[in-house]
Amino acid sequence: AWLKATAERVEKEVQEAIDFAEKSPNPKIEDLFDYMYATPVPNTPGREEAAAIAQQAQGGR
Repeated sequence: AWLKATAERVEKEVQEAIDFAEKSPNPKIEDLFDYMYATPVPNTPGREEAAAIAQQAQGGR
């Protein structure tokens, strides 16, 4: 009984997390590498490319 109740609570919590994630907006392209590491790495490969793509997607601003 305890195991079944625990499994049901876990299933519910996981489903709530999935629903929250699916309803959340997609992150901006320029934020792609944010929070990837505990300490920001200034020369993260791809950061400049992601910024250029984001700028291009916004009409070159």
